[in-house]
Amino acid sequence: MIVSCLENYRESLIKGKDYLVIEIYTNVRTQKISYRVCDEQGVLAIYNHNLFEVKNPSLNKYAIKINSLNTQIMIDRLLELDKSSMNLEGLWGDYFDGDKEKISNVHQVIREHAKFEGIIIPEPTAY
Repeated sequence: MIVSCLENYRESLIKGKDYLVIEIYTNVRTQKISYRVCDEQGVLAIYNHNLFEVKNPSLNKYAIKINSLNTQIMIDRLLELDKSSMNLEGLWGDYFDGDKEKISNVHQVIREHAKFEGIIIPEPTAY
């Protein structure tokens, strides 16, 4: 899924630029929708969906994960990594805790999916 940024946001997002959606996150309780994108600093950050307009709504090669509190739609190969995680926070817990193997795997999946979508993204960076 490709979205276009509607307004500059700090140094992280540029108005008019297209971004690859890595994950769509919906919170059932708050009805909030967010997108995880690789921003201008290469951070895999979550932003409110209101900062974007959908340019290409295709969810080809995405998968869905549902629990009682939220729904996540993410690149299918990331969901595979999430399922193999032993971290209570899943894939993103491993990623943000600094698991070098998971970080490398996540970055590889994102680069390959960006190529599939025909979009150039900044090189993802880890914390």
